[in-house]
Amino acid sequence: MRAGSENSAAESKVSREARGTLGAAAGPCPTVMPARLLPPELIPPLDFSFFPLRSLQDLSPEGSPSPTLALRLPYTGLSNLVGLQPTLQQLLANPTQLRWLDLSFNCLTTIDQVLTTLGGLQSLYLHGNTISCLSEVDKLGALSQLHRLTLYGNPMEEERGYSFPHRCYVLALLPQLSTLDFSAVTPQERREVAVWGGIRRQPRPHRASE
Repeated sequence: MRAGSENSAAESKVSREARGTLGAAAGPCPTVMPARLLPPELIPPLDFSFFPLRSLQDLSPEGSPSPTLALRLPYTGLSNLVGLQPTLQQLLANPTQLRWLDLSFNCLTTIDQVLTTLGGLQSLYLHGNTISCLSEVDKLGALSQLHRLTLYGNPMEEERGYSFPHRCYVLALLPQLSTLDFSAVTPQERREVAVWGGIRRQPRPHRASE
């Protein structure tokens, strides 16, 4: 009986080793797929949050450019976006495909025209900056793929009536938005924006000369 038990144990060990060999030959488990094999939209953002920056030129890639389509730059102290395009060329494998850009809680005073060159951008976070003029948003009209935008926490909020007319202004300019300031755009809101926009477009009556 003892010899039989030893033979059985030996066979079990061989069986386990064989399964291990087959598993190794089959490659890694699909659920532990390397980042380079993941679809770009599933790769985590390149994150420089809280990284003190004097300018975007301070950023440099560690290793080869990332295949991600998302970039985080909040709390970096940026006051302008000078050099954004060459920086994206260094950091990202597909800079023209950037879909998600977080520039929140910085010192931006304007919406830089360079953002309009990012035609694939779907999410743009600009909250917590120092943008004071609502007309800066006009520049974003060129981004037809933009679906998510944040602007709250900028000085423009201090203008009278920000919550309704300003939101209507942005939604009239960017009707494709699904969320604004992390708040979903509702069908009712779209109807109100349509009415508001129609009223704004109506010509004003001329006053009779006195």
